[in-house]
Amino acid sequence: MLKAILVSCILSTAFASHAQLQPLTEATLTGTWQVSGSKSNEALTFSGKNDFVYSYVQKKKDGKDIPPTTQKSDGAYRLIAGACSAGQAQGNLWMVKESNRCCFSAYTMGTTLVLDEVRGSSIYTMPLCESKTLKR
Repeated sequence: MLKAILVSCILSTAFASHAQLQPLTEATLTGTWQVSGSKSNEALTFSGKNDFVYSYVQKKKDGKDIPPTTQKSDGAYRLIAGACSAGQAQGNLWMVKESNRCCFSAYTMGTTLVLDEVRGSSIYTMPLCESKTLKR
């Protein structure tokens, strides 16, 4: 009996958590999102027209302190189911910036945007392509 109660609690918790995940739409994605916990104030601004701007504050150059400078670079994205893949895993957000190619499973949980890196989709480990959570 105790085992049945535990299984029931685990299943209801799992389904309740899954029910809070919301599919990502273009309207939800559009705007500026700050990377949670970023020491360099990383942000992604999505235009809603398949363009984005990645920005961060640079405080060091060649290992030396410099006056804080905001660096920005443009990129493009595609938001659609199956936009990218790595093996059997598929992502719904494909982002391209310079030589960076990033594949994410992207969704919202409440007011948080979650970008889960689709493992194996990027050859190099780049900050842009790492899993992250973002807030407005």
